[in-house]
Amino acid sequence: MNNWQAIFFDIDDTLCRNGKLLKESREILERLREERPDISLFIATGRSSVMLPRDILDCLKARIFSGLVCMNGRLNFVEEAEISSYPMNKEEVIKIVELCRKYDLAYQQLSKKDIAWSRQINEYENMFLLFPAYRIDANYYKNNEVHQLSVFLDDSRDVEKFKQELKKISYRLAYWQKAGADLLEEGVDKTRGIEDICNKLNINIENTIAFGDGLNDVEMLNTVGLGIAMQDGREEAKRVAKKICDTIENKGIEKVLEEISLFN
Repeated sequence: MNNWQAIFFDIDDTLCRNGKLLKESREILERLREERPDISLFIATGRSSVMLPRDILDCLKARIFSGLVCMNGRLNFVEEAEISSYPMNKEEVIKIVELCRKYDLAYQQLSKKDIAWSRQINEYENMFLLFPAYRIDANYYKNNEVHQLSVFLDDSRDVEKFKQELKKISYRLAYWQKAGADLLEEGVDKTRGIEDICNKLNINIENTIAFGDGLNDVEMLNTVGLGIAMQDGREEAKRVAKKICDTIENKGIEKVLEEISLFN
C-alpha cells in the first residue's frame, strides 16, 4: 500500500463546473480532511490567486487545503506563505505581446495582484463583476511583473501561424476553452510548483496523487506518483494518466480514492 502524503487538485472541470465548486467535490474534500488528516490537500491551477472561485477560497480559509500551485506553477503557496515565484522573462513577454498584436489576438496578463486584459472581451464580461482585480490595460506588462499570459482565440484568426511562431520561442498553447488558452513555456508547468511544495514539506513526489482534466495538467499527471484524469477531460491528459475517473457529478474522485483503498 502506498504511503500517500499529498493530493493535488485542478479546479476547472475537476472540482468545479463553470467556476462553482459542486457539492460532490465539497463532500469528498471534507471526507478526506476528516478520515485522512495525514494527507495534505492542495490546489494546482492555471488561475492566479486573485481569480480563485469563492468556494475554493472558502475551503482555503477552512484549512481544507494546505496550499496551492497557481498560474501553472509560477506562484506557489503553503498555507498563506508564498514559497516560490517565477515571473515571466520580460523580453519574452514583449515578444508574445507583439505576436498577439500581429494576429490581432486579445491577451490576458496575470500578476500576483491583477488580471489585465488588452481589451474588453464581451463573452467574459461577467468576470469583471466576479473578480475586482480585473482591469483593461494592454500595456500592463511594461510596468509590472507578469507570471502568466493567456490569449483569446477566434476561429477566423490564423491560429496555426501564431502557434508556429510561439514554438520558435519555446512556448505552446494549453487550451482551457475553445476560445482561450494559456501560453506555457517549455519546462514550466504545474509540476514545478508541486516539486517546490514537496521540497518545502519533505514530501516524496512518488507519494503524491493529482487529479486533472486539461492540457495544462499533462505534465503534472505524468510526474506524480498517481496521475488521475477526469473521464470527460482532454484525451492528452487521459493518455498519460495512470487511472481515469468518472465525472464530478458521478462522484468520480470519491470512487477512485475508494478503489485505491485510500479510505479505511
